[in-house]
Amino acid sequence: MDRSFKNLFFVCIATISFAGAILFISNVYAAIFIDDTQPEFDVGTYSNTAWDTDHAGLSLGQTSGNFTSKVFDAGAEAKWNQITWSENLVSADKLIAADNSADVWKSLDNAGTWSLVKDDYNSTDGNGVSDMAADGLGNLFILKNQDVWKSTDQGATWTKINDDYNGSESQNGLRIACDSSNNLYIAEGDEDIWMSADGGATWTKKAANINESADNNINGFVAVGSSLYAVDTAADVWKSDDSGITWTKVNDNYNETDGNGIDYMTYDQDLNLYIVYNQDVWKSTDQGLSWTKVNDNYNGSEINDATVIVANSTGQLFIAEGDEDIWTSADGGATWTKQATNINGTNGNIFGMVHVPVSTDIVFQFVQAMTIRP
Repeated sequence: MDRSFKNLFFVCIATISFAGAILFISNVYAAIFIDDTQPEFDVGTYSNTAWDTDHAGLSLGQTSGNFTSKVFDAGAEAKWNQITWSENLVSADKLIAADNSADVWKSLDNAGTWSLVKDDYNSTDGNGVSDMAADGLGNLFILKNQDVWKSTDQGATWTKINDDYNGSESQNGLRIACDSSNNLYIAEGDEDIWMSADGGATWTKKAANINESADNNINGFVAVGSSLYAVDTAADVWKSDDSGITWTKVNDNYNETDGNGIDYMTYDQDLNLYIVYNQDVWKSTDQGLSWTKVNDNYNGSEINDATVIVANSTGQLFIAEGDEDIWTSADGGATWTKQATNINGTNGNIFGMVHVPVSTDIVFQFVQAMTIRP
C-alpha cells in the first residue's frame, strides 16, 4: 500500500489528519502555497510523519500521524475556513502468531515478513501454547493447558487473567474461540465446553462430552457469528446455536474415506468453513453440512503437515506448518503459495495464529485563508 501524500492533496492509507494552507490574494490574482519540497515540509508541524524524497508520509512503523503546513500571514483582512472530510477505507490486517517457545510474532504484509513482538509471553510459566483467539475489541487471548492469557496491545504485553479456568477439573483446554458478542469458549480434552462472558476472567461449563466419546478430541473449533462449530478426531462435525449448551452432529465423517482426523479449522468473511488435515484442505459452503476437498496436497512436494489455518478479513487463507513455513491462498483454498520460510528460526511450531484488523480510515483537514483587498 502507498502510505504517502503529495502536494497536500494526495491520499494516504492510514488514520492520519492533514491540514493544508491555501492563501488567496485579492479577487484578481491568487497565490497558492504548496508543500512539495523538503524545506517546505520542514517549516510545518508534524508528528509520526516524515519527508521521503518527493512526498510526505508516515514514519517507519507508524499507522497514524499528523502534518500541518506552515500558515502564512495574509497581510490584510482575511476570512478563514476549515474544511474537513473523512474517507472510510478497507482495513488492513495484522497477523499475530504464537509458537511453542512462548514467543509472539507479527506480520504487517500478509505473512511475507515477521518480527518478534514478545519474547516469552508467559515468563516463568513454561513454554507452550495450545491455541489463540482474538475478540472484536482487538484483544488477544492465548490458551495454554488450563491458563488463559490476555493482551490488550496486540501482543506486546500479556497478563494471566485465569490460571485454572476449569477449577478442580484436570482436563486441559485444546481450542479457544470468540463469538460475535465477544464471548469466549474453550473446548477441552474430555470434549467439555466452557464459556466466559467477561473477557476470560471467569468461566462456566456449558456442556459435557458433546460427542459422547472418551477419546475423540476436538481439534477444530470456531465461532461464526453466534454459532459454534466443533470437529473431533473421528472427523465428525458438530454445531451449537445456543452458546454451547446443546450440540447437533451436522456431518458424520467430513472427509469420507480419507481417514479420521483434523488439525485445525477456520472460516472466511463469506462464512465458508475450512478444515486442514495433514496436507489436505476441505471446505464447506453450507454451514458444515457437506464438505469438498479443495486441495489434497497444499504444499506440493514438501512433507510437513499443517498446524494452523486462518483467514483474514478479505478471505485470504494462511497455513502455518510444522517447519514454521507460511502458505497462503487467495482462491478459497484451491491453490497455495509459500509466503514465508521458517518465520521464527526453528523456535518451535506455530500453534496459534489470528488476524487483527487495523483501521485505515483517513481524516483530511484543509485550512483556507482568503485575503480581501480594496
